Amino acid sequence: MIVNKSNLTITSNNNSTISYNDYAKKIHKDGKEYVTFRTYTMLIKDPHITLSNLTIENTAGEGHIVGQAVALHLYADDINIFNCTLKAHQDTIFLGPLSQDLIECYVDLLPEDERFYDGQFHHTLKNCTIYGTVDFIFGDQMLNLLIGLLFHFLHLINPISLLLIIIKK
Repeated sequence: MIVNKSNLTITSNNNSTISYNDYAKKIHKDGKEYVTFRTYTMLIKDPHITLSNLTIENTAGEGHIVGQAVALHLYADDINIFNCTLKAHQDTIFLGPLSQDLIECYVDLLPEDERFYDGQFHHTLKNCTIYGTVDFIFGDQMLNLLIGLLFHFLHLINPISLLLIIIKK
C-alpha cells in the first residue's frame, strides 16, 4: 500500500490490519531481487500523515529465510503514528531518507521519489507495539519522539518485551 497524498489521517475503530508479504529475496518482475526497500506493506511518500489504531504487518516470514521484510516504510515528513501495532521479523520500520551510498546503490532499482529528499523527516510514534527479531527501527533518520513503545522480540526461547518510555531528539 502506497500513501502518496498529503494531509491524511488513516484510522480504525476496530484496529484493522493491513497485511502483505513481500520480502528481500523474492524476485521482482524486473528480474532483480526486491531488496529491503521494495518489501514494505505500507510506504508513506507524502507529508502530514497520521496513522492510528491500526496493525501493519509484513507476514513474509523469518529474516534468515526470506531476508528483510518491512512493515512500515516512512519516506516523508511529519508522520504521526498512534496506538498502532507494527509486525515483521527483520527491519520492521524504515525511517528514510536513504543514505548517500544507498541512493547510489539503488539508482536503477528505486524510483527517484523513493531515493531523494532535501531536508529532514520528523516522525512521532506514541503508544505503539513493535514486533520483530532484529532491526526493529532502522534508517538514517532518528525519530523525533517516542513515547510508550513496547517492543516484542519474536522467536526467542524466553521471549523478551521491552517498554520504551520517552526519547526526545
